[in-house]
Amino acid sequence: MTAPITREDLPQWQRALRAQFPIVTGHPELAYLDSAATAQKPQAVLDAVQTYLTTSNANSARGTYTWANRTTELVERTRERVARFLGDDRPERSAVHFTSGTTEGLRTIARDWLPGFLRDGDEIVVPDADHQANITPWLEAQRLLAREGVHVRVLPMPYQSGSGDYDHTALAERAGPRTRFVATTHVHHVYGGDMNVHRCEGGTVNQDWEDRVAALWARFDDHAEEEADEARFRAEVDALVAELPDGSPLGPFEQACAWDSTGRSDKAVPLYREALRRGLADASPYKARRTKIQLASSLRNIGRAEEGLALLAPELVAPSDELDDPVRATLALCLSSLGRDREGTVAGPGRPGPAPAPLPAIDRELRPAARGAAGAAAGVSSAVR
Repeated sequence: MTAPITREDLPQWQRALRAQFPIVTGHPELAYLDSAATAQKPQAVLDAVQTYLTTSNANSARGTYTWANRTTELVERTRERVARFLGDDRPERSAVHFTSGTTEGLRTIARDWLPGFLRDGDEIVVPDADHQANITPWLEAQRLLAREGVHVRVLPMPYQSGSGDYDHTALAERAGPRTRFVATTHVHHVYGGDMNVHRCEGGTVNQDWEDRVAALWARFDDHAEEEADEARFRAEVDALVAELPDGSPLGPFEQACAWDSTGRSDKAVPLYREALRRGLADASPYKARRTKIQLASSLRNIGRAEEGLALLAPELVAPSDELDDPVRATLALCLSSLGRDREGTVAGPGRPGPAPAPLPAIDRELRPAARGAAGAAAGVSSAVR
């Protein structure tokens, strides 16, 4: 059917559309609103099913007799039409698969396709306020992987409080280096509203901010010995933080790193704690773990190594990732400060001795911590940032 051109055309278009559905014309007083659960069939579909069952009922691609060949041709022709309708511009690299419904389709993806992309410690984002068909399959995948010793963290999709749309800014903050998959819904199954999924793609607004933060830190890291105006550097960090939404845990995290990297661990400690209090673990489990490492190091710097030890001890049994060595190294530093060097040798990575061996360069943000771990014998420590 051709869509109505003007509002005046709409009533006639609706009457013509309803007339195609026998179950609707049989109950003209009703308005059916449950199509997301069960779609009613127009007469054309009912006729097609009847024709198929009475003229060529056979398995597709399983036989060579007339009925089977006719069914195979119908299925393949339908695949091509669906692909064209969906705008598939690379049909040679894609395929159309028919399932009994959305739930079965998503379960097939969750059980057969997604596990191959996930490793221990990875994360997936699930919209827990969406239809169960877009929730349950991903939780099933998590349980199946757990049976094989692969522990995947499920993060809840953030929603905007007013519109109910996905909160793309909060999503960009929540997704971290271990986030491998985000489940979304184009149209809400109850309200019929467009969830504006396109705004979630790539996290462009937040990525621009992250790029500018990275550039600022790169300038600081490359010229740390020449940085005369530390206050100016912290002011630039504050200016970037001011662009974030109110209550963002990334703000105090970046500010804490700035104070720590300019030699003021005492100023950094309350800001690290504030970042964790604001829910940094929900926004980015990876950054939350990094924050705990940096906070423990800062606590040690100001003579509170016991608190740093208590903070990091649970991280020894947390899901493994590239922060494992910094965790053990910082624990060894805390133990050394407490006069428990023998325990520090066990906790720290690398070769025997009271000081942990140098850590591998993980990324820009971990280089200072690696230097701090390598200099533990001389009492050197610095922020992970």
